[in-house]
Amino acid sequence: SSIGSLILDVSYGAQPMTALVGTQQLAGIWYLLNPAVGTATVVVTWDAADEKGVVGGSVSFFGVHQSVTFGVTVSAIGTDAAPTVAVAGTGHNSRVFGGLGVNHAATNTLTKTIGDGQRELWNVADGTVPLTRVGGGGSDQPGLPGVRTVNWTLGSARTWEVVAADILPAPFFRVANPTRISSPLSSKGTVNETR
Repeated sequence: SSIGSLILDVSYGAQPMTALVGTQQLAGIWYLLNPAVGTATVVVTWDAADEKGVVGGSVSFFGVHQSVTFGVTVSAIGTDAAPTVAVAGTGHNSRVFGGLGVNHAATNTLTKTIGDGQRELWNVADGTVPLTRVGGGGSDQPGLPGVRTVNWTLGSARTWEVVAADILPAPFFRVANPTRISSPLSSKGTVNETR
């Protein structure tokens, strides 16, 4: 997730990833099906002319359907202290993955608290770019029939975007809890992800 700096490209090693949902300026989800096994680096390229900082993380899911990978994908943008998006129509054995991008403004101390029923995958801030500090978070939760909510509570009102995707299971499988969650990146970093 990012705020202000437009994400241009994401790759895992030499394999390009595909943008799925989000503005790619406030927040976004990128994915790669069946990546090569082994150690690789997630590389994020953004518009350097509009440098405002970037935060993010990466995660691997197993048991994912390879041809019908996603159900509902949604995003929402707001300027209050309650980033929320509803993911309708999730199903048994799927997994709802969510991301948050938020403008911390001139402080790096903004709290971000994940909502009930979700597992926090990361919660990070980048304090290296004065006056445009950014923060982000990642979450997941089991998909169930009906509506699942991806939500956070902020310490104060800020500009934010929440993105979410229902990840569908392969036949006779359940999308497992992520087993590899990387250390989050901030600003001009990269993330090492091992599969």
